[in-house]
Amino acid sequence: MQLAVEYDPRPPFDTGTPDKAGPELQALALKLLAESQV
Repeated sequence: MQLAVEYDPRPPFDTGTPDKAGPELQALALKLLAESQV
């Protein structure tokens, strides 16, 4: 969710941008967003 809305707070949550999330988490976020729009 944090990545989907690009919420980028200070730690302990540090995945609010695609660069910080990494490719695996980006792929999972895109998959979950696509499935939720069915």
